[in-house]
Amino acid sequence: MRLTLPLQKQHIGNAFKRLWKYQSALKVQEAKVPKPWVSMEIVDPILKPKTRYEPFKSPDPRLCPKVNGKEHPKWNDKVAYRFTPSTKLIEGEKQAALLCKSQVFYNLPEQLQQLTGVAKIKDQDLLVENYILQACRWDPMYERLPKLYDRERPNRVFRRQYGITDRRKSHVIIHNLARLASTLAGQYPEFLQQRQHIYNSYFSCPMENMGDLILINGTVHIHITSKKCLPAFATDAEVTASENHHLADIFPLKQTIDLSKENIYTAEEQIGLAGRTDSHPHTLLTRNPHYTYIDSQLNSKAMMHCMAHCIIEAHRMYGADVKQLPQPITVQHIGVNHTGQVFYFTAFQLNTLDFSSHDGVKNFTWFDGGNELFSDITKDGNVVGYNPEVFKKVLAFYLNGL
Repeated sequence: MRLTLPLQKQHIGNAFKRLWKYQSALKVQEAKVPKPWVSMEIVDPILKPKTRYEPFKSPDPRLCPKVNGKEHPKWNDKVAYRFTPSTKLIEGEKQAALLCKSQVFYNLPEQLQQLTGVAKIKDQDLLVENYILQACRWDPMYERLPKLYDRERPNRVFRRQYGITDRRKSHVIIHNLARLASTLAGQYPEFLQQRQHIYNSYFSCPMENMGDLILINGTVHIHITSKKCLPAFATDAEVTASENHHLADIFPLKQTIDLSKENIYTAEEQIGLAGRTDSHPHTLLTRNPHYTYIDSQLNSKAMMHCMAHCIIEAHRMYGADVKQLPQPITVQHIGVNHTGQVFYFTAFQLNTLDFSSHDGVKNFTWFDGGNELFSDITKDGNVVGYNPEVFKKVLAFYLNGL
C-alpha cells in the first residue's frame, strides 16, 4: 500500500483520546508566594466582595406633584413683563423707544461715518465673496429645507428640496466676517490686547419702566469686548437738548402689550462678562432666525439688547442705585437677517436710568438698516449684487474705540 496524503492524515478521534488521557484531570499547582511579598497583605480579587452599583432612581415626572401658582419657590406677587429673542414688537422702533426712553436717529453717528473706509484688508472684497460662497454653496450641510408654498396656487405640490439651511448660512457669514475683521491686528497690534470674542453669551437684565418690571434676556452669538469703554457718540450739549424731545405716542396701545406676563421669575442680572473687571461690552453680533420680522422689528430688538448690556455695565461701574450717569455708556450692535444677506447696524448711548417718566434726558439710538451684502448667487457660483460698503461699516464698528 502506497503512503498517500489521505492515509497520513491524522485521525481526530484518536488524537482526542490521547489528549483527554493526559489533560482530563486538571492538576492545580500550589501557589508559591515570593519572599519579598510574604510580609505584605495580598487580597485575592476573586474573593474580594464587590460593591453593587445601584443607579440613581429619579422620580417619575408623571408622578411628581406639580407646583404651580403661589406654591412655586420663585413665585412673585408683582407681574413681570419678559422680552425674549422671539418677542415681536408690533410698533417696532416706536414701541422700543418708549421702553428704552430713547431718541431715534436714522443714520450712523459722525464718529462711525468717519471711520468707514479708513482700514482695508488685502483682497478684502475677494475674501468676502468667498465667504459668501462658502456659506451658500460650498458648505457640506445637506438637510431637508422648508416646504415651498405658492400663495397664488396653494394646491401646487413642490418637490422637496435639500441643501444648506438659512440658519447655517447666516451663521457662517457672520462668523467669517468677524474673523476677517479681527485680522486687522496685523495693522493695529492693539487689537491683540484689547479685543476678545465671546461666543453664545447669555444675558439677563431686569429694569423698571413706568412702574412696570421688565425682564430682558437673550443670547449674543458673538460678543466683542474691549478693555476700554467706547467713547460717547453725542456731546453733552446734545444730551442736554434731548430734554425737549417728545417720544412717539402709540395710544391706545401700551408699550408692554407684546411682552409676556410672568409671576414666576428671578430678577437678577447675568452677562457673559461675569468676573471680568477689565472687559467692557463693545459690539454685539446677532443673527435673526425669524423670517417674518420686518426692518423696524429687527431694529427694536437690537435696541432692547443694547440697552440691557448698557444697564448692566452702568450698574457694574456706578452702582445699582445710579440714575444719572456721570459718563454715558455706549454699545454697538450688528445684526443679520435670517438668510445672512441684509445687515442692520445700531449704535446705542445710555444717558440716563430714570425710566419713571418720559420727561427729562433721553437715551440715543442710531439705526442704519437695510444694508444688503448681496442679492443672489447664480448656479455657476457667481455672487450677484455684492455691496462692498457693508463690510467697510463692519470694520468701522470694529475700529471704533481703538
